[in-house]
Amino acid sequence: MISQRQTTADSYVTLRTSTTIVAKAALPGIINPMGPNPIRNGRSPRHLGMAQIPLAGRGSWCLAARMSNTTGGAVAASQLSMPSLVPAAGSVTLRAFRSTDVPMIQNLSSDPYVPMIGSLDHDAPAEQAATYIDRQHDRLISGIGFSFCVADVQTDEPLGQAGLWLRELPSGRATAGYAIAPVARGQGRAAEALVALTAFGWSLSQLHRIELYIEPWNVASLRTADAAGYICEGLLRSHQAIGGRRVDMLLYASIRADGA
Repeated sequence: MISQRQTTADSYVTLRTSTTIVAKAALPGIINPMGPNPIRNGRSPRHLGMAQIPLAGRGSWCLAARMSNTTGGAVAASQLSMPSLVPAAGSVTLRAFRSTDVPMIQNLSSDPYVPMIGSLDHDAPAEQAATYIDRQHDRLISGIGFSFCVADVQTDEPLGQAGLWLRELPSGRATAGYAIAPVARGQGRAAEALVALTAFGWSLSQLHRIELYIEPWNVASLRTADAAGYICEGLLRSHQAIGGRRVDMLLYASIRADGA
């Protein structure tokens, strides 16, 4: 069991590509994989961050059609499609979720910080983990964005979740998030997943800015953001509530000119 203040190279970070969407850094291995306004049993959950790692699998992901703003800020459902060539970086790939990923989701939910920032309850049973996977598929169908399973490039073992949320895409922004399961942390997988996710983001022609919000105490997430080439733009005091208290967030950002 990790403590709420424990930090590792695989840290929780709420990655957000919009000034109105929050990407926040939390504990080791998790950032808001749910996106800006995911559904948690009818409720909106709370929010759930690289070095120049060689990229693989760039170039063939796409949107099925031109994106446009729709009710609720989602892209028209028929306009999104999963990439034909999966994003990858280092030892991980970003693929679609499968029913066999349930045990990994359950392990992810064992982290006590997860209920504060996502749509999983602590120590979620298999049924709830399966429902979580269904919701990830719904992100694409509803036009909210892309939700990927982070997987080992060699074995395809599920390691976590990474998402790119498109509510603010008409303004050139999107929200990103990721979560690495506790058993898979400490090997740089979060950073590799973020590299792949960021590269995927720049493949979307309308996207120009990705933001990352990190609690100042979360040194591991700060290092992850720095390694990824994100720039710290300032401290946002009392920015949002996490676990029933107001917290400050450091704003990091990457723009297309930096990484495209």
